[in-house]
Amino acid sequence: MKKSSVLILILVGCILAFPIIFYGIPFQSDEGVPHARLYIHFSEQFWNGELYPRWLVGMNNGLGSPVLFFVGFVYQGYFYSKWKKALRQL
Repeated sequence: MKKSSVLILILVGCILAFPIIFYGIPFQSDEGVPHARLYIHFSEQFWNGELYPRWLVGMNNGLGSPVLFFVGFVYQGYFYSKWKKALRQL
């Protein structure tokens, strides 16, 4: 692929993602609230020292949730956003 093709692809992706970047994730969607809960519990465990939380302890009224055992690759964005924030604070 040419360098210009990659730049055009990145530009188009940024333009299409602009509403989410500017306004945030729409919580009125079917998946907005569950993703927010996962993100909150993931963040809590990450900042308490667990570098890659897979069992989310605070989910399901304290019983936990194995969601990151089975579909962990889907939630890599949570992991990368926390590391990015940690590196910015250095």
